[in-house]
Amino acid sequence: MTKMSSIYCLLLLLCLGAYTSGQCQIGFVTSNYCKQGQAHCEWLKYVSFKKPFPSPPDVVTAIALLDSWYGGNVRVNLQPTSISTHGFVMNFGVWGQSINPPTHIYRLKAAWTACPKV
Repeated sequence: MTKMSSIYCLLLLLCLGAYTSGQCQIGFVTSNYCKQGQAHCEWLKYVSFKKPFPSPPDVVTAIALLDSWYGGNVRVNLQPTSISTHGFVMNFGVWGQSINPPTHIYRLKAAWTACPKV
C-alpha cells in the first residue's frame, strides 16, 4: 500500500465514526451536459444539507462518474465552495478546450461527504 493510500484509509476510519453516529451527510451532484464544441464548460450547483450543521462542516469530494471524449485529455476540477451550515456550492471546472487535442467532458458526477469539524 502506498503512503497516500494509507493516509486516505486513516482519514476514512476517522470519519467513519462520525458518519455511523449520524453526524455526517453524504450525497451526489451531477454537472450539466456539455455539448461537443462548446467553448467553455463550467458548472456551479447548489447542494442543500438534509439537516443543517451547527457550524460550517468540512466537505470532501470525489469523482463518481466521468464521461469524456476519447480523443482528448481529461482536465477536471471539483471544488466545494461557499460552505455554510445549510449547504455548499459544487464547482465543476474543465479546462483545456482550446488545446490540441482539446479537453471535452460531457458530464461529471461528484460524491460528497460533509462532517462536522473536529
